[in-house]
Amino acid sequence: MLRRITYLLAVILLCSSCKGGSAQHAVANKVIDLRTVRIDPSLGERPISDTIRLGRLRSGEIIAKTIRIENHSDSPLVLTHHQVGCGCLSAQYDRKPIVAGGSTDVVMEFDSRTMYGLQLKTLNLFFAEKDQPLKIFVEAEVE
Repeated sequence: MLRRITYLLAVILLCSSCKGGSAQHAVANKVIDLRTVRIDPSLGERPISDTIRLGRLRSGEIIAKTIRIENHSDSPLVLTHHQVGCGCLSAQYDRKPIVAGGSTDVVMEFDSRTMYGLQLKTLNLFFAEKDQPLKIFVEAEVE
C-alpha cells in the first residue's frame, strides 16, 4: 500500500506544473557545485539513479549544474543521447568516448520560468551498449 502511494506521489510530482511551450534558451544565473556519478559495468544490468536537489528558487531563475560522469569500467563508454521529462531541462555534453578510468562533464540547466511549487523532473542519459539509462532526478521548490 505504501509503495502504491509513493508511486502515485512520484507520478503526480513528475506531471505537475511545467506549463508546456518551448523554453527559450537563456544563460544560467546561478551555478551549483559539481556532482560526480560513477558508472561501472553493472549499469547494463540494473538501473542507476541520482537526485539533484536545487533547493528553493524564485520563479524565473535558471540554474546550471555540472554532473561529472566517471567511467569505472574496463572499456570506453559512449554517451549517445539524453531524454528530458520537461522543456525546462537541457543538457550539453561532449560525445567523445569516455576512456576507461576517465570522465566527462554534463552541464544540466533547469529553467524555472512559468513554474511554481515543488518540481521533480527527470534527465535520462543513455550510453551505447547499455540497457538502462542513468536517471537523474532534479528536485526544486519554486516560489
